[in-house]
Amino acid sequence: MDLQKQKVVVCAGMRFTRLVVIEKAERSPLERQKWRCMCDCGKEVLVEGKEMTRAGARARRSCGCLRAEASMARIKAINDLMVVAPSFQDLVGSRFGTLTVVSRCENKITSGGGIKTNWVCLCDCGNEVEKTGQTLKKSKTCGRSCKFYSQLMTKINKERTPWKKEDAYTNTPTHQSWRGMLERCNNPSHIGYERYGGRGIQVCDRWVKSFESFLADMGERPDGFYSIDRIDNDKGYSPENCRWASRKEQSRNTSRNVNISFMGQTKCLTDWAIDFGISRYVLDQRIRSGWDIEQAFTTPARQ
Repeated sequence: MDLQKQKVVVCAGMRFTRLVVIEKAERSPLERQKWRCMCDCGKEVLVEGKEMTRAGARARRSCGCLRAEASMARIKAINDLMVVAPSFQDLVGSRFGTLTVVSRCENKITSGGGIKTNWVCLCDCGNEVEKTGQTLKKSKTCGRSCKFYSQLMTKINKERTPWKKEDAYTNTPTHQSWRGMLERCNNPSHIGYERYGGRGIQVCDRWVKSFESFLADMGERPDGFYSIDRIDNDKGYSPENCRWASRKEQSRNTSRNVNISFMGQTKCLTDWAIDFGISRYVLDQRIRSGWDIEQAFTTPARQ
């Protein structure tokens, strides 16, 4: 037999765990009916009727004090046990900057329910502070108000790696071109290594050792679709053999292009086609068919 759930009707005087219903609260037509309730802790709250009559853990049973007490009980139980993780490191007596770890104190519970070990630390300035192990390893003083803070930060800044101009250019187009050039020539795992480093193309020592030298010789990469281009494709990357070139210029200066000499000039087939106003395809077919270069270039195309 199917048992139908009985609907619980809320009325004044009813008790739901810690909540005692006092009376109906005033509401607007668009609001759900709420009840004025008194919690056993002495706090008065407004609660929807369905919140109290819900079944299971979702039901409202207090003003919020029940959950708070449960959390505090959990924290107390954890601290009583002084839970120690397998990777626990006793820091008592350790020194971090001006802080000396004196003793362990109650664990800190994060918002996500995690546990962090807490330590009592004594600073050289006389202040006593509590810090978690993770924070302690990053901290060097008890805080910005510590009289040793400015002295310590000055010392740390002096010990840091000197700032390089390259740092300001990281991930800029110019730096990306420099890094890509080194990868193509020096990294066998790079997709283009076979066509560069694999066939003997190398980067000059001046550019390998310093991005600043590369920047001084080449300048900033121009805006648009520009990349570093070797004037002579059989030579490596060096100041005298490199330039910033557009895609159009790059496409006419590859090892796949066939350069043709005519009338004392050497150009790729595309450039000759533009000069004579003939389709590149037509010139290519004429040369493949055995035409003389002069005949191929000077014979008008059929209309």
